[in-house]
Amino acid sequence: MADLSSKVLGDLDIYYHVNVIVPQVVLSFGTDELGAVVLGPDGAAYVVDQTDDSVYRVDLVTRAKRQVAVKGEQPNGGGTVATPMLLTTGGLQDVLILDSANNLWRWRPAAAAAAGDGTLLQINVQDSGTWGSNVKVIGTFLTDYNLSQYSLYAVVPSAGQVLKYLESSDGSGYYASARSDYLNGQNLTVSQVDDMYIDGSVYLADNGVVRRFDSGQEIRGWTADPPGDTVMRPAPPFFTKISADADKVDQGNLYAYDGVGRRVVSFTKINGKYVQEFVLPSNSAYFSALAGCSFGPVRTVRTRRSSGSRAAIS
Repeated sequence: MADLSSKVLGDLDIYYHVNVIVPQVVLSFGTDELGAVVLGPDGAAYVVDQTDDSVYRVDLVTRAKRQVAVKGEQPNGGGTVATPMLLTTGGLQDVLILDSANNLWRWRPAAAAAAGDGTLLQINVQDSGTWGSNVKVIGTFLTDYNLSQYSLYAVVPSAGQVLKYLESSDGSGYYASARSDYLNGQNLTVSQVDDMYIDGSVYLADNGVVRRFDSGQEIRGWTADPPGDTVMRPAPPFFTKISADADKVDQGNLYAYDGVGRRVVSFTKINGKYVQEFVLPSNSAYFSALAGCSFGPVRTVRTRRSSGSRAAIS
């Protein structure tokens, strides 16, 4: 029955738009423990290396690795970097780093300089000291293209909220007076939120489910379709990472990582309709401990925790 079973399962993969992909390692970090990753506006990957408490820039073409922030660093603008924890991008050129002391740092690549050159500067978030020690995820949304200004969002379990901050008009930072609770009367603790994506709408990976919010209200009619291929992958998906291929509201597709099924599932932003999914060959060790993912127009960036084996960005 092996040949018949193989044919049936292969045909089911075609029916459910399942793509088998073979990852390519861009750079190995050996047995280091990798954390968050983002695809920077400059096209490089930025990754938290938890083993040496650093953030590295990885050129996806040359594969060059360069440290851009490290615990204990004291940039010229003042302040001391604590342990880097979370990453996101901001505006047209920034990579933001939140450290274990809830200090927010901005890495901005230098124009017309060698790849990896740039400046690290602490960004004032007036009341970030009240966030507590378990901030889940941070994100931004571009509000002024010409000035490259953006709002800041933070998923803060101690506040039971997604906190939204408007950037000050003079660009000096984010103040408590410009803070609001994004989730208006929603019955969420946010303690089980693993990831967030913002394009005008806010998408949360909350306890394995992708949920959409517009103006702080959950869109009740919006649900992410289940993949449907339960013959091959019977366990319900549990999504912990989300990203997208377009930054405009209701345009393009969302991509969600399901560690139970070791796959990335894609569905439309506008109505959550299932599109396709990406899986690896059965003998591949990847997608078993995904620490972060980001989708761009050309390539996908993933980091894998070491879990006793080699950690890599691919």
